[in-house]
Amino acid sequence: MKVGAENIIKTAAKMGIKTPLDPYPSIGIGGLTIGVSPLEMASAYGTLANGGVHVEPFAITKIVDFDGTVIRQAKPEGKQVIDENIAYQASDILRGVVERG
Repeated sequence: MKVGAENIIKTAAKMGIKTPLDPYPSIGIGGLTIGVSPLEMASAYGTLANGGVHVEPFAITKIVDFDGTVIRQAKPEGKQVIDENIAYQASDILRGVVERG
């Protein structure tokens, strides 16, 4: 896997970061000109927790009428955007920070 600002930006986009990111070297340590939304960060971390599968976030799971008939229901579809092993290793690193400090 190649590193560098451009690859970080491409990977972030695959993981759900839609905010435009600048290709500066400081991006590797979180140096962003414009921050990303909490929803985008949750989406990106969710991709790691989901074994590298990105699922676009949605707010409404289903709509039912007064009789309980489902009018419309969300059908989330995931796409493998990061290798499962890489997602596991990244999740393990994040978990280690919380568990061991």
